[in-house]
Amino acid sequence: DNKSLRLVAFTNNKMGMSNSAVIATKLILKFKPKYIVMTGICAGLESKTSKGDIIIPQYVFNYQEGDIKDEKFVPSFKSKELNNTLHRMIEQSKNSYSIDIRNEWEREYNEGKTPGTEFKVHTDKHLGTGSAVVKSQKILDDIQETYQKDILGLDMESYSLFIAAENSEVETKALVIKAVQDYANKEKDKEYRNFASYASARFFFKFCEDRLIDRIME
Repeated sequence: DNKSLRLVAFTNNKMGMSNSAVIATKLILKFKPKYIVMTGICAGLESKTSKGDIIIPQYVFNYQEGDIKDEKFVPSFKSKELNNTLHRMIEQSKNSYSIDIRNEWEREYNEGKTPGTEFKVHTDKHLGTGSAVVKSQKILDDIQETYQKDILGLDMESYSLFIAAENSEVETKALVIKAVQDYANKEKDKEYRNFASYASARFFFKFCEDRLIDRIME
């Protein structure tokens, strides 16, 4: 409708909360965006997700934040919540794109393994962020037991995106769209990395076209 907007794309080639927090802060201060969105991959919980599933967390938290008292780690659970309006928009759209994304992938790319079933989009749940790649079922069990939260997966960046947006003078809303590459255990692999990367980015593109652009133009 003869309207225009600016979308800035940036690739972060290093993992971790510190690096992501610095990059996100610099992007927010330089471009003053209404939304800052992170796509990419994460590790899912095998009992709750399948490889290729998309996780759009309503809550993110740093599972390594807390105190050490008497040689024991005491967590400090401080989750960050997705903006309510964004969450409603995601809820209304989450089941709209799976078939199209899978068909586009198989028709145009198909570089790497494709999930055997239609992937799901998970919302209303927690995504935990930490400073290391978790390859231990015991550590995963400890995280779940410690926080007693409905955790769907782990990554190394999402919490920092919300922190950067929250502490900026610019009114920017953070959104994370991650897809499950593998599980947080010792049997980690990269067979689904390409599909997961594609699915998360493609979901954002379709959501942006269908819903987010209209919101930005309001």
